Amino acid sequence: MSTHDDDRAAGKVWREFGLRKALADMPSDSTGRKVVEALLAGEARGEIPTESFAQVDLVYQLERLASLRERGQLTEAEFATAKSKLLG
Repeated sequence: MSTHDDDRAAGKVWREFGLRKALADMPSDSTGRKVVEALLAGEARGEIPTESFAQVDLVYQLERLASLRERGQLTEAEFATAKSKLLG
């Protein structure tokens, strides 16, 4: 095995360690938790799960819009317009 291969293997170990640490410190209801879990799942398979990122990002954006509406920072019409753009 070359030095480059050793470095890649060590990087993978540290990346997984960091992801597991982040997951352990993250609240169970955090939107970001799904991202970290997807990264860990991709790490185990040797791939990056891009679909999971898109789904988590969409959920995050919808939750943020709903939060803005609940706080009165978006009208119902503004919320509906923004939501249709996200889902469209």
